[in-house]
Amino acid sequence: MLRAFSGQITYRSDGISVRTPSNPTFRWGNYMVFPSPPKPGDVSAWTTAFRAHVGRLPDIAHLAFTWDSPDGDEGAVAQFVDRGFERFRVWVMTAKTLRDPRTVNNECELRSLAGDADFDAVINLLVAQNAALPEEEREGAGHEEFARRHVGDLRQMVEAGWGAWFGAFIEGRLASSLGVFVRDGLGRFQMVDTHPQFRRKGLAGTLLVHAGRYAQRELGAEHLVITADADDVAKDLYASVGFTTTERLTELTLADATAFP
Repeated sequence: MLRAFSGQITYRSDGISVRTPSNPTFRWGNYMVFPSPPKPGDVSAWTTAFRAHVGRLPDIAHLAFTWDSPDGDEGAVAQFVDRGFERFRVWVMTAKTLRDPRTVNNECELRSLAGDADFDAVINLLVAQNAALPEEEREGAGHEEFARRHVGDLRQMVEAGWGAWFGAFIEGRLASSLGVFVRDGLGRFQMVDTHPQFRRKGLAGTLLVHAGRYAQRELGAEHLVITADADDVAKDLYASVGFTTTERLTELTLADATAFP
């Protein structure tokens, strides 16, 4: 749904290829979805399919795979991990109604974002988040350019009427933000982010419920969908406001595949 706006989605006999030409370093804008979990020996086949249908070096330096097993079946995933891929277990969480968060922040200003200054603030928030990570988890020098392109694509979606972007402001400063996009009754959240200096203040939960209710009231969302890393505390926040886990997926990425055969 999200990639259909600025990307290219092609259904193939061996899987689904997704491309976002405007942002070649966006791993989950340029990836392959396979119909079933990996089997022994699939590293070579999946890599070949990615480079044939998504992109090859030097334009696209990463590899990114997932598969259609919502029950969490990982198949022969170890062969990818052994070759240097990162494995992410993702929970898909859904809700029809949201309840108030345990901690409501009544001090922030909640509003939709519009204009250069607002979206530049979103980019700066993403850069600050990345800088606050431990060095071994931090994205490299190209992260700011990726963030600028990605936020630019999402802004175009907002301006085309596909959804809305919201921010929680503290004394005029963007402290937390997220987007929500709706097509055919499905409301999909994107990028729930809080600036490192403003965490543990109830901002994300307050903003999430505000945006979700707006999506239902104003944009026609019947089902709300959000994803969370299985090892991230964010899933507990989402569950506290009414989301339940309905699918468990696995993703594989190799950030730098320049030396990968």
